[in-house]
Amino acid sequence: MLLKKVLLGLTVSLAVFTGLANAAEKTVENKFKTMLPDVVVKEVGKSPIQGFYQIQVDSGKVFYMSEDGKYLIQGYLFELNDKTPKNLTLETEEKFVANLINNIDKSSMVVFKAKDNQPKTHVTIFTDTSCPYCHRLHEGVPALNERGIEVRYLAFPREGFASRGFEELQKVWCSDNQQEAMNQLMQEIPVKSVKKCNTPIVEQYVLGQKIGIRGTPAIILENGHIIPGYQPTPQLINEALAARPSTK
Repeated sequence: MLLKKVLLGLTVSLAVFTGLANAAEKTVENKFKTMLPDVVVKEVGKSPIQGFYQIQVDSGKVFYMSEDGKYLIQGYLFELNDKTPKNLTLETEEKFVANLINNIDKSSMVVFKAKDNQPKTHVTIFTDTSCPYCHRLHEGVPALNERGIEVRYLAFPREGFASRGFEELQKVWCSDNQQEAMNQLMQEIPVKSVKKCNTPIVEQYVLGQKIGIRGTPAIILENGHIIPGYQPTPQLINEALAARPSTK
């Protein structure tokens, strides 16, 4: 009987605690939405800071708000220990980006496969065939493939939908041989006219903007880390291989 009373008391206490936590989360979410009504909240949960909640929005960005809704923090939160400080905010944001990008259907991308089609890891690159630094980056694709790195291209016409880049990307995505068309345009060799088709270019551009891409090339490693701009091939190989999940 005593055990039953103890268990009942624990159950009631847990229910009360859960109710208070849920109420606090709702207060935080409502206050945040009042301040930023156009931002979509994906998740609200406890943060490592006592008395603060963590808010993650649909771009992957993270904010921190006090449980009474009076204080809002935007910026990096570091965990300090005896070793290297750990950026908890960046870790959370990169996990979100990795989950988003790594789950895109590869059939909607232009993919350059790793050697023997046995990838050790992959990089996803927002590109524009009219971008000179994209041309330079593309020169390193064979070396990346040789080292077991699959290269996945997403379209990002940086000058908009009435630009040369947009028209060229349309040709790439509508080509029977997308890889060959990409190779040609990256070398500034014109591609013959191709039949128009439905492409994911607009959706990919919008996705890039959503996660903070503002120019090309923009490289995303398997762990969700974003490298803005051109990266020399040897350095990119090292970073890409280092970004593999530890379970691999």
